[in-house]
Amino acid sequence: MRVCVLFTCCLGAFGCNSSTAPLVIGHVAAFSGADKEAAQQASNGIQLALDDYGATPTTPLHRPIVVRNADSKGDLAMVEGQAVRLGALNHALALLGGNDDAEVARLDRAGILVISPIGQRAAGMSDRVIVTGLSPAQRGKALASFLLDKIKPAEIVLLVEPSSDAAAAEAAFVAAWTDAKRPAPPRHPFGDASSDAFKKWAEALPKNSMPVVFASPSFLKTLALEAPLHERALAYAGPELMRQPLKDRAAPIYLVTAFGSQGKAAEFAKRYEAKFGAPAEPAAALAFDDARLAIDSIGLNPLMLNRLREEASAAKEFAVLGGTGKIAAGTLERPAFAGTLNQGTFEDAK
Repeated sequence: MRVCVLFTCCLGAFGCNSSTAPLVIGHVAAFSGADKEAAQQASNGIQLALDDYGATPTTPLHRPIVVRNADSKGDLAMVEGQAVRLGALNHALALLGGNDDAEVARLDRAGILVISPIGQRAAGMSDRVIVTGLSPAQRGKALASFLLDKIKPAEIVLLVEPSSDAAAAEAAFVAAWTDAKRPAPPRHPFGDASSDAFKKWAEALPKNSMPVVFASPSFLKTLALEAPLHERALAYAGPELMRQPLKDRAAPIYLVTAFGSQGKAAEFAKRYEAKFGAPAEPAAALAFDDARLAIDSIGLNPLMLNRLREEASAAKEFAVLGGTGKIAAGTLERPAFAGTLNQGTFEDAK
């Protein structure tokens, strides 16, 4: 029995001489609480990436890889605690997750590679962090082009949350809008979408004026589902959102996403639904790409922990579900897709 215990411990520890000892990736997300569905979507996307890795060994030294999921419960202190535990006790070589700058900063304290689906790096992030989502500027510029070229609203009004993400997306949107010789759009002060004051403002909004929202997914969801704007077309340039909670909304939402509806993204969506019995959300697609990047990174040389980001950045191009991306200065530059969300289903612009 003692020999079996020692052998098991050896297999679970990084640095063991056994060539079959699994390499570990950690995934920290809020598996309980309001964001649990997005966390589960991400976990499922990661599982599909692991399925691919297991099905197609690429080298004679092909090592098994496991992912350890950890519940942060939406608490920043737990994000950090779980990240440190995964690194120190589970010997994780990389961490996946982080919904915003604050969470990524806590993951970064584990001292290992962090790959996150947020859209831009923040001051203070170490060179171990790679961000893989669409940048706010990319979302803002792409949405402006889509509205100008395809939708052509008579008038728009901007609703902008007081955050650095929203400000960057708004600036890019307004620059593209005014470059097209359109007047700078009016701005309404950000407020509680459920408040009486906001509802009165929305009721008085001219029918030909489209709200363009630069805010969190939760704000957009409230705006989209509650009267008086639930039957009006909206445009959205915020972070990736869950689509199925909006399936009962009849009016369209125009948005920009990294998870389009064509090509490999469509194949992924079919594969995801076949395996998990539910539509794939952007959280699943981005986590799939992030897991593949982590797997490729640790597969290059798992013993050189402090060079993992350098190794990841060395690849000039990296395949993503939307096509190809390129890593530069800790940021994955990837394609953006503008289109329409109708009853929970996104369609790329033709």
